Amino acid sequence: MPLYDSEQNFTMANCQEMDGIAQSPFLRAVLCIHTISSLLGLPLLAFLFRWTLTRQLMHYNTKFIIIFNVTCLVIHLLARLQQHLGTLYDMHIERNNGCEIIPNIMYCFYTRLPYNCALWLCYSMTIILSIERCIATRVLRDYNRNRAVGPLLIAAQVMVTSLLITVFYLPVRFTGTIYYCMAMSPARMMFTVIPLSISMLFQSIAIITFTNLRAVNKRLQQRLRGAGDYGGRYQVEETLRSLNTLAPLFYSSCIFILIYLTLMCTTMAFSQDLSMPVFLATIEGTNWIPQLCVFLPLLLWYQDRKVNKKVKNLLSIEVATTPERYEEELRKMWR
Repeated sequence: MPLYDSEQNFTMANCQEMDGIAQSPFLRAVLCIHTISSLLGLPLLAFLFRWTLTRQLMHYNTKFIIIFNVTCLVIHLLARLQQHLGTLYDMHIERNNGCEIIPNIMYCFYTRLPYNCALWLCYSMTIILSIERCIATRVLRDYNRNRAVGPLLIAAQVMVTSLLITVFYLPVRFTGTIYYCMAMSPARMMFTVIPLSISMLFQSIAIITFTNLRAVNKRLQQRLRGAGDYGGRYQVEETLRSLNTLAPLFYSSCIFILIYLTLMCTTMAFSQDLSMPVFLATIEGTNWIPQLCVFLPLLLWYQDRKVNKKVKNLLSIEVATTPERYEEELRKMWR
């Protein structure tokens, strides 16, 4: 598949437009920052993958969902690196005119497809985790042995995302001239705004669900503390532990995605007032996924250490102050 479109008869205006994009310092700076952040994010995502895989006190379904979405982030960063490095190379090579680096439409489609699919899958990670923890709270005593909820939720996530991606790609045409590999089109803005608005709704629902889950599980924890139901209590403690550990991921991801999608919709709405280089740089610049991939693994690692320390302190206090009750419960179990 050719990298550049050499079959069309371009006009001088096409060459000047492409030159203006290639020489834009704003766009070059954005691509350099995202490339560096992506290179930093890949080893940190590998660390997050291993961290999730080795969490013995994290439920299988929660692990499954996180690992799937971390894999999506890795795919997104790899696709981003391929595109950004190729674009930066084209911007800096010697050429007779801009028409020599106008990209081929089919090349752009296949380059951007894994980029967008992985990105849109990650948009729904928080709502999927919220649903999984809701189910864990609902079927409290039987959930510990469940291994089906995680894969089923991921299947649902893939189906919903496929629908959104289909709507997103509906206005794409494989004819004409394209100056930069990007799927969204300001000419048919609603095909971008509708999927983005649905994703924003998902983030809002995820935050509300997550906040309510923490409150519900804290009440359950208090109710089960003296009831002797160790199976139910363990599941509540495991849910609370997961919620407290994943709190930074929930809130930072939701806030980031809401801000990004709002800026994206605003940029699309005012695209007619922006030059092509500024429009492209703004669209790329507002997508902070590479920076999020650097920030989140470190934040989760810190939060996990903090939660571990708090749990150990609480356990030490409880064991030290109520040994008689634990001895009594053990005697009941031995009878």
